[in-house]
Order: sequence, then C-alpha cells, then structure tokens
Amino acid sequence: MQTVTLDRVRIEEVLRFLSTNYSKVLKKIWREGDKIHAVFIHQEYVFRTSSSQTITTLVEYDQSVERGLCTIVASGGGEGLFQIDWGSESDGERTVKNKIVRLTKADSIDGRR
Repeated sequence: MQTVTLDRVRIEEVLRFLSTNYSKVLKKIWREGDKIHAVFIHQEYVFRTSSSQTITTLVEYDQSVERGLCTIVASGGGEGLFQIDWGSESDGERTVKNKIVRLTKADSIDGRR
C-alpha cells in the first residue's frame, strides 16, 4: 500500500488524471459538501507474472481545509501454484504514487518523492 498526502492540490486535476488512466474497471466519485471521496479500480496485465492485477486508488479530500489522502493498493498480481507476484504489485502501486506526486508536487506519506 502506498499513500500520498494531498495538501493544497488541484483536486479536479488529480481526479481527471485517475479517471483517464486508472479506471478501466470502475470509477466512482462522491461529493458531500466540501468533502470528495473517490474510488478508481484499474486492471492491467503484468508480463513478469503472466497474470492480471488490479490497482485500487482511494481519494479522500476536504476542500474546506484543502487536505486529503490518496491511497493506492494493488492485488492479484501473483497467480499460479505459489501466488508469487515478483514485486509487480508494489511496482504498480509505486508507479501510480509517483505519477500523482509529480502531477501535484505532493509528498508521499513516508516523506519520499
């Protein structure tokens, strides 16, 4: 799991990016007053494991304080007898995280860019 803090970002730009690039399976955005909640589920084929994996991205953002979190979780990367993903899930999570960090100039929760 990877998490990015969203502090004073253009949230509509983040939602548009995720909608365009990481919502092959599902895109759902809820708006409740100043709060935005979104779920994006993306499925991709991973050559190194010869399997499909999903990347789920959750966005929680409060426009009144201009702060929120983006959480990225990959699953299903390992198929076969031993269910080994050979690092594909963490690579998928890191890829999405790094793209969001570059897009927003945000910090990841662990402080690394």
